[in-house]
Amino acid sequence: MITYTVNDEQFIQGYTRALKTGESLRFSVSGESHNLKIDSLTESTITINITSELQQATLSVGDMRRFELDGNNFYDLSVALNSINVTTNKAEITILSINEEITSETIAEEQDKEDSASESGDGIENEEPANFFNKWILSLVIILIIVGLVIYFKRRKK
Repeated sequence: MITYTVNDEQFIQGYTRALKTGESLRFSVSGESHNLKIDSLTESTITINITSELQQATLSVGDMRRFELDGNNFYDLSVALNSINVTTNKAEITILSINEEITSETIAEEQDKEDSASESGDGIENEEPANFFNKWILSLVIILIIVGLVIYFKRRKK
């Protein structure tokens, strides 16, 4: 899948991109490379994986989540889920470099967001290949029915 590289200036200003499942963004925090990957996508939520040290989160549309990446007890990354386009199976996210202290209140806030997003997920993943295949099968069945009806009525007239 595709990985988009976000330079330091873009990361500091905020970087927005629409991503499909499996696509990722590469960015740097404190000189260390990290990846954010869309792990799954539903009509109302996404699940993301952030590495170099694996962290996973579920976001609902409109959510903003924070992540600590370099072990200094300050959040380094903000991820916002702006929208989900079910037609293209893409989620538009914005990442931003931040430096916010981690407190017991912020930890509770992040956990509440995770719980809420996990509960609101409808569990229906948008999988483009399966959807494409189903449309072709349905089209083929309709065509066969039409051809069958035409043959039936032509023979009936004779």
